[in-house]
Amino acid sequence: MKVRPPVASHCQKKSQDPKGFLRQLRHFTKREDGNVAIWFSILLVPMLGFSFGAIKFAEMARYRSDLIDALDASALAIARRADRLGLDACDLQVRSDGTVVLQDEYNDLIKYGQEFFIRNFPGYKNLYGTEDLATPFSASNHLDFKITCSTVNPSAVAYVDMGPVLGEFFDLNEIQIGTDTEISLPGSGRIELALVLDVTGSMNSCASVGGGSCGSSNKRINVLKSAVDDMMDTLYGDDDDSSNPFVKVGIVPFSSTVNINPDYFYRDAAGTLLPDGQAWMDIDAESVWHGSNFFHLEYDDSSGVADSGNWFDIDVDRKVNHFDLFNSIDRSHAEWKGCVEARPFPLDETDDEPGTSFTQANYNAARLKPSDLSIPDDTPSSTISRINKAWNEAPNPAPTKYSFADLSHEGSTRFVPWFAPDEPDCNNNACGGYSSLDNWQRDFNLSTDGASFPAWFLDGPKSHDNHKEGSYANRHFVGDASYTNVRHGDRASTEVYRNLVMHYRTVYEKHFWVDGDSTYPDGSTKCNAHNFSWGHDPIGDQGMVDAINKFKAYECMEREYRIRQAYVGVWDSGTNTYTGKYDDSNGYGSNNDHASNREIAIQGPNYECSTPLLPLTTQKRDVVDKMASLIPGGSTNTAVGAIWGWRILSPGAPFTEGSNPNTSEGRRWRKFMVLMTDGQNNLAHADTHNMSRYSPYGYVDEDRLNLLDASDTKPSDIDNIYENEFDNKTVRICHRARQEGIKIYTIGFAISSGSNVEKALQACAIDEDAYFRAENSDALHEAFGKITDQIVELHISG
Repeated sequence: MKVRPPVASHCQKKSQDPKGFLRQLRHFTKREDGNVAIWFSILLVPMLGFSFGAIKFAEMARYRSDLIDALDASALAIARRADRLGLDACDLQVRSDGTVVLQDEYNDLIKYGQEFFIRNFPGYKNLYGTEDLATPFSASNHLDFKITCSTVNPSAVAYVDMGPVLGEFFDLNEIQIGTDTEISLPGSGRIELALVLDVTGSMNSCASVGGGSCGSSNKRINVLKSAVDDMMDTLYGDDDDSSNPFVKVGIVPFSSTVNINPDYFYRDAAGTLLPDGQAWMDIDAESVWHGSNFFHLEYDDSSGVADSGNWFDIDVDRKVNHFDLFNSIDRSHAEWKGCVEARPFPLDETDDEPGTSFTQANYNAARLKPSDLSIPDDTPSSTISRINKAWNEAPNPAPTKYSFADLSHEGSTRFVPWFAPDEPDCNNNACGGYSSLDNWQRDFNLSTDGASFPAWFLDGPKSHDNHKEGSYANRHFVGDASYTNVRHGDRASTEVYRNLVMHYRTVYEKHFWVDGDSTYPDGSTKCNAHNFSWGHDPIGDQGMVDAINKFKAYECMEREYRIRQAYVGVWDSGTNTYTGKYDDSNGYGSNNDHASNREIAIQGPNYECSTPLLPLTTQKRDVVDKMASLIPGGSTNTAVGAIWGWRILSPGAPFTEGSNPNTSEGRRWRKFMVLMTDGQNNLAHADTHNMSRYSPYGYVDEDRLNLLDASDTKPSDIDNIYENEFDNKTVRICHRARQEGIKIYTIGFAISSGSNVEKALQACAIDEDAYFRAENSDALHEAFGKITDQIVELHISG
């Protein structure tokens, strides 16, 4: 019988058959029937941790939400209690020495807030006040209230115990849920808002880039009115007759100038200035540029002939007072409408109070870029470069255009009333005399032999530069023929004007004629030289020489117009008026001055003077009515708009409705300016002897800002130079205002992307959320809406 050998054990097999064992091991690793249990055991701990963590994080979020609600509630409780008790919040503010004025009241309010917090947040018992979870959270130790003039700022630092599971396995023992918030005190969210709005002629265009014609509702001016109305509904509510003591809004419409509103300066219908107006306006003609386009003329009776037109004195050092000129005009045709010229640089960019002196130290400081402009760190380098450019290119007129003594005089800080000169309109035999007439007209001769007065003599001189009378911007307010033509005028006015023109030509020949330069390229002679033998008043050369130098009338032809334009009549010391030109009511043109209805004047001394501004008001009706009255017209100067936007926000004269930030009441108010424009800055060029239309800086021919070189004669060059300077001025004014705590917003409405005006507006606003380019109607509404949202913050923020 055969006997089988014993079956080997696994151990024996491993030793006896290692390759077989490895095959079985590999087979085992491929088995799947035990994987779930294995992986479950491996992942059990983290799964429990995450599940528990989710519960703890949800709990932590609930605690944080409840904590914030309790902070808000307790801060509101403090604010309401302080208001009910009539406490001045500024007296509850902690001073630098750690004390407050109303210390007992402060302590009571803090205690009241802590108790209110506990009552509204019972879950505080589950929180800890320290990171090591060793100290329970308590309102007295871990809750803080900071009271300012306008806000209550509660803050708390608390910790949530995340439990043993997260602590043991994830080293996450606690999470901090510290937070803070801000509650505005009742009435503390007080707003002062200046809306500086472009009302130039282009605002009649369609509300899109490129403009064009369109329906009335989509004209830029009407879209602007609608957007501002929406803003006012947010600030005041839907009722147009509502008011809000905590909201003040002012409107500054601007074109080439700003109308500062004569209603705030006049006492009565006679046009008498109020005492404040006398302090703020340059009533004595002391400012640097007051009367710069005119000369003073009086009769000289040394000849023994009273009021003789043959003898008169010209005094260019005595300034012609613009108020005297207005008083010389029949008030039914024109009165001062409210526009003013710009003060001399740098006073045209500052808020210095009128009637105060300005020193050289002030001047030097005003020309330098402030060291504390507070430019945000994320400001693009291109914007910073544009800001620096504005300061680096600041004008330097002194002493070329005026001395520091002129600037420091308190008269230069006062405001000069706008008075656009009546520009010459003589041409085509309109102003000369006629020999066929009788009486004094027939006797009006120029020589001892009784030769008749030549009809062409007082007509407009021919221009070798093609400066046509028809292109003058402000002619025909007073027809020149009314005081120069023997058929229409009287002997006194006509004779004075005749002799003035003759005297100019005589003095020009004697003192300014250049030998060898007797004709112009077109063959015409200078000043009709053969008439010089008829010169009058040969002993009074110096006054005319001074006038020729003042007005740079170094050549006849069109330069003679500067002398004719500067003539305002003869001074009458008895009535303190000028007679013989502006007082001739029969000579007023058909285009009246629109003084009664405050529309934009198209002729006369108020030429292009726009709608009056509205100082800060709490009445919505005032704002609504002002917006409805806006009428587009004129050219663009955002700088004059910006400076008057700042001036109505400031507490100093001439408008004092703005709060004073140096008082406890003033610290409750926040100041904002919104500057909106739809076009490039310009000083409207004109192909005339003045080289431009009248503006806050006079005429380009005067170059008050000392910007032009002798080579700057092309209109395009001049336009670019002034556009750049007005852009620079806008930027500088914005930053001066920002230093005074004014938040600036700017809107470019229907302007081209990347244009010069856009770059200036971006540099003006600085903050990324403060500049808006509105390409159409919807975008303008959106821009005003976003600005309103930023201004009208929620009472709870943070």
